Amino acid sequence: MTDEKKQKYADVFRQLLKTKEYDQVTINEICEKCGTYRPNFYYHFKSKDDLAEWIFLQDLKVIERQKPDLLASQTELLEKMKENNVFYLKALAQKYESTLFMYMKDLLMGKTCEHIDIDYDSMDELSRFTLDFKISGWIISVLEWLSGMVDISSENLSQALYDVFSSLIKELKRGEK
Repeated sequence: MTDEKKQKYADVFRQLLKTKEYDQVTINEICEKCGTYRPNFYYHFKSKDDLAEWIFLQDLKVIERQKPDLLASQTELLEKMKENNVFYLKALAQKYESTLFMYMKDLLMGKTCEHIDIDYDSMDELSRFTLDFKISGWIISVLEWLSGMVDISSENLSQALYDVFSSLIKELKRGEK
C-alpha cells in the first residue's frame, strides 16, 4: 500500500510539472490533488526533492530487474526518461544545483563502481574525478537529448554513451592492477 501512495504522489507531481516549473510546484498542491494532508506526504518523503529522487530510483529499479545487460538497461532507462521528459527536464533544469542531479550522479557512480567491481573509496583522486566527470557528462548529455538539442534515437544515444563508458571502465580497471 505504501508504494501505491508514493506512486500517487509521483503521478500528481509529474502531472503538475506539465504546467508549472519545478520550483513552483508546492507540497500543499501535491497533497491537495492527492486528497491527502502534508503530514501524510512527510510520512513518505522528506521533501519534494526526495520525491523526485524516488521517481528516478523507481525508473532505475524497473530496468535493473528486467535487463541484466548494461547497454540494454541503459537504453531502457533512456526510454523511460524520454516518456517522462517533462519531469526530468524540469527536475534537472538547475543542473549542479538540482538535488536530483546530485542524487543521480551519486547513484550512477555507485552503480558504475558496483558493475565494474571497484571500490570508489580505494580509487585514486584522478580516477574518482574522471568517473565524476563522465557521470556528470552522461546526465548533461541525456538532458540535452531530452530537450531536443540532440536528435538521435535512444538506442544510438545509449550506444554512444556506452562506448564512452567502456573506455573509462578499461582505464579504471587498468588503474586497479
